Amino acid sequence: MADDPRYPFDYNKYRAEQERDTKEYRERASPYLANHPDLPERQRLLIEGGSIEPGLTKEQINIMIGSIIYEKKPTTEYGADEVWIYKLRFKHYLYFKNDILIKEKRTLQTIFGEEEL
Repeated sequence: MADDPRYPFDYNKYRAEQERDTKEYRERASPYLANHPDLPERQRLLIEGGSIEPGLTKEQINIMIGSIIYEKKPTTEYGADEVWIYKLRFKHYLYFKNDILIKEKRTLQTIFGEEEL
């Protein structure tokens, strides 16, 4: 269907990109998990699943999201001292205090401006 202009989405290309991203993620996460056998079970499960939630460290999140961060800046919003901003389908804001994630915020750009999800 990718050759049909009415259906520009190429599922095979999408699957190949997903498989590549999953492989790259596992190559980053596996050594970290092996070198940190004392991680709390909750953190281990989050890292294995690629899920982000407050309580994770900058190092752990960097392993999960790789090099897609496009902005890091100081902030006092939500009591944080730094925010990382990156964009996938939505714009993600990760707020840290003392290198620990304290809040994640996702926003979507609409005709009315940026709206929190």
